[in-house]
Amino acid sequence: MLMLRIASFLSLITHLYYLLIWGYLIIRLLPNLQNTRILSFLKKCTEPYLRIFRFLPLTFANIDFSPIVALFAWKLITRLIIDLLLGVSTLCLYI
Repeated sequence: MLMLRIASFLSLITHLYYLLIWGYLIIRLLPNLQNTRILSFLKKCTEPYLRIFRFLPLTFANIDFSPIVALFAWKLITRLIIDLLLGVSTLCLYI
């Protein structure tokens, strides 16, 4: 029961961070919101994680696709951690 609550809380926190990343990526595309406090806050929260993936050569036609890889990796890693907490053996689904 305790592991279920921990996994549920961890799932909530990781999903909120996932939404913060999406919010940052969407707001970065909007020119009217470039110098706002919300963008500054989202950048401070998400850029340390996104910076990990910036070194990958995923830029085509001046479009950086590394955030897509970062989002995919975030979901995969958090799903694996939650499954390990719950004792669910879905590791074969990710290979």
